[in-house]
Amino acid sequence: MEMNELIDERTLDKIRKIARKRGISESQVISEAVKSLAASLYFDEVTDGQNIVEQMTPSQFVINQSRNYIDGKKAVALNKKILDEIIETESIASSSGTELMPGGFKLDEVLNNSLSSDVIALSSFKDNLDVEAKGATPQTHRDRSNMTRGLINMMHNKIFPAVFLTYSLDFCLKANEKTWISLDSFKDFAYRNAQIFLNILPEGSPNSDLKKGFQATENRLKRKLKPSWSKSRKAEELDIARKESKSRFLSNFVGYYRDSVNLYAGVFGEWELAELKVEKDGKEWIRLGRNGREAAKKFKNLGRHDFQTVKFDFTPAQVGWFLDNILGSFPLEEKAVRMMLAEGRFGTEGMRGTEVLTEKFYELQKAYLKKEAPGETEFIESLRGKMVKDKKTEQEKYNYVIPKNRAISTMSKLQELGLFSSWNGIYEITGPGKEVLELWKSRQLN
Repeated sequence: MEMNELIDERTLDKIRKIARKRGISESQVISEAVKSLAASLYFDEVTDGQNIVEQMTPSQFVINQSRNYIDGKKAVALNKKILDEIIETESIASSSGTELMPGGFKLDEVLNNSLSSDVIALSSFKDNLDVEAKGATPQTHRDRSNMTRGLINMMHNKIFPAVFLTYSLDFCLKANEKTWISLDSFKDFAYRNAQIFLNILPEGSPNSDLKKGFQATENRLKRKLKPSWSKSRKAEELDIARKESKSRFLSNFVGYYRDSVNLYAGVFGEWELAELKVEKDGKEWIRLGRNGREAAKKFKNLGRHDFQTVKFDFTPAQVGWFLDNILGSFPLEEKAVRMMLAEGRFGTEGMRGTEVLTEKFYELQKAYLKKEAPGETEFIESLRGKMVKDKKTEQEKYNYVIPKNRAISTMSKLQELGLFSSWNGIYEITGPGKEVLELWKSRQLN
């Protein structure tokens, strides 16, 4: 059933206009207008249970599914259409800054709603694959160049998107009581729900920093458009940028199959969050991997957490999961983390923390690569970068561009986990960071 069969064209036009209005989240006037008009904009055709529906925002309706307020078939059709509107553009809740509802965003409800809206066909799930299905080998740091040997890929430098997607994979498999899902179908499911998640986190919310690592928001993409471009050129460039951002996010995190070498690349592959198999017809299937199964146990709180109003922090058990299950597969990254925790502080009033951190990181990387790639002395030395003149001392020194980027990437993960904080260019270990350090010492890890 088409949406225009349920709602008149005039109201549909209002819906589209609101969805196109971005960058107005700070306007309380618009926020209140959206709250008061939302029901009439989306639900003019609703009659049964009218008083209840009028108190719901569009996003609230979406995540509460079809609870017998209106005819069941119409509810499902309308629900799916509204979801499509929201993920293609910025959601009303995001653009206006209004909350969805008390306890607003609950991941379990959004995932369940997506499944009930026929986002994934039942044929996308299987209990068992063909006997001849070929299992892909997880890509490792050794399958990349010496520049990133021993390290987590810089494109994989955010932890939360990885566990968000792992939780989503576990949820949809359990909901359908199946073991496998097609890779392409899961990517569609993952992108849809990631988009909804981004749209309910306005700038300034306690969890707005969790957006990092996901696909770019519509507002961010729009800021890259040139004012001199025509309306059609802007629309074309925006569409291209949106597709590129989507592809980059899904490739980096959900991953992809490297047919020529039979490797599963991306976070899901390298972190062994998922396993991938290819059937004889070429179709690719995934299920939870060994580290994904552990993540599903450790991150059960994701489904019911109120991301709109309550700050999300990694629990000690979740931090331990990352250090024990993921970090150990990247030896240089693990050495760097140990060094950072042991040092505890980088930087002074006279020297920024990145300078001290970078030089120490390079020494670790140099020692590691000398063992791993003994014949690459010239390359190892080249990692120091070019000689540049220091603006303060006028002395020449190496700029360490590559080690600097790698060191900052590692430090950003420790900050995301709550083990380090930064202020005035100085990095300093936190209380939880000290506890992790003592734990490692007590276990006498090398």
